[in-house]
Amino acid sequence: METWSIYLLAPALLLGCVYIFVLLVSKDPAAFPKEIPISGLRNEILRVTRASLRQLTDGMSTLLEGYQKELMLPPEHIKWFAEQSDTIMSSKTIREERHASKYLHMGVEFSSTLYFMERVIRDSLTRNLGDIQEPLCDEICRGFDQVFGTDSTEWKTLNVYQSMQEIILRAMCRVFFGEQISRNQEFLTIYSRYILAMGIGTMIIGILPGFLKRLLVPFFNVPLWYYRRRTLKILLPVVEQQVLRSQSDKKSYDFISQCARTSAKSTSTRTTAEPKLLSEWMMLLGFAAFNSLGGQSSNVLLDILHSPAELQVYETLREEAKTSIKTPDDWNNADTFSSLQISDSVIRESLRCHPMLIKGLTKEVVRKGGLDLPDGTHIPQGAWLGVPVLGVHWDARFYPDPETYDPYRYVKLRRERERGPGEDSVPSKDLDAGKPSSTYLGFGYGRHAW
Repeated sequence: METWSIYLLAPALLLGCVYIFVLLVSKDPAAFPKEIPISGLRNEILRVTRASLRQLTDGMSTLLEGYQKELMLPPEHIKWFAEQSDTIMSSKTIREERHASKYLHMGVEFSSTLYFMERVIRDSLTRNLGDIQEPLCDEICRGFDQVFGTDSTEWKTLNVYQSMQEIILRAMCRVFFGEQISRNQEFLTIYSRYILAMGIGTMIIGILPGFLKRLLVPFFNVPLWYYRRRTLKILLPVVEQQVLRSQSDKKSYDFISQCARTSAKSTSTRTTAEPKLLSEWMMLLGFAAFNSLGGQSSNVLLDILHSPAELQVYETLREEAKTSIKTPDDWNNADTFSSLQISDSVIRESLRCHPMLIKGLTKEVVRKGGLDLPDGTHIPQGAWLGVPVLGVHWDARFYPDPETYDPYRYVKLRRERERGPGEDSVPSKDLDAGKPSSTYLGFGYGRHAW
């Protein structure tokens, strides 16, 4: 047999073995009551595997189909769902399987990492927005000048998604790691590839059945391991230096020092984390932040530019900014941005139309014996429950003409609510872009919402 024939035959045999293995071990998901139809699952060979792969190309239509058939929890159950304790429904298995934390080489134990991230967002970011606003605004302005240019007389062709990702990466690194790192082009390149490798691995490995996860994950872990090591090589000395400085100067604010202090307060670590562990935690925090902001910032910009000319969105936003931001110091004042109600509405509407996740809040029923939904439907232990985020956001019961982008939607709603209390009124502060609700799930919902 010629050499080339062997090269063709070997992959075919391997593929055949994999196919037989899948056929023998592929199982359906945890049993739901028979009266609940399962979206995307067809009467075909390898139906679970093929349904999983279809999520890559047709996830949105599958979700909307499931929402219409109430495969996932209907909106009426969302508040109840969010109130359930972790002893009844847990996201641990979802993180391990759907987010692939059990399989991807991340260098650290994921449960302690998640605990740290929740604490640091609450203690070091949310409570110190005034301290990070000045460097954040400075880096965003610098990024726009460099990427978009300052010459108003010449046209320039740009890839909006790539351009916004470059700006967001610089701004995020400035806040998280400091000015030195944010200006280091080698670090920005390597760290962006680490984020990309982690993102691709999470997306692909997360939707595959368990046996395929174990079979394919080494191909994703090799580049992830490589870029993780190269990122740490540059970041670790900076973190070590800042941790030492924070021990002598308790009052100074920089995010690395705040993370060190937060790790010392944590009941799971009890003492300040080692710089290497702290670096890895912050790298993962940056991965989560970048994936949330990179795509969404592009959507906001494109929605503004593609909106009907008669709405004058761009012109209205500029006028609002001129009225509220009159001096350079206004950029550093947190109260300035609370007055930008039209800008807030534009961002919130983009998040409504293009949520970060088309389905979310997924949890596994862990209580022995399962649980009953508010309508009496029994869900067995081991079943996964979630919320159809896109379906809720496009539900005409909550949003008139839901498939139309209306940049002033929340401004009008805010004014209606502020004119006087009604039976279903919502305080105007709950209409801010960063405030989740049971019908607005852009940033999750419930106790663990970020």
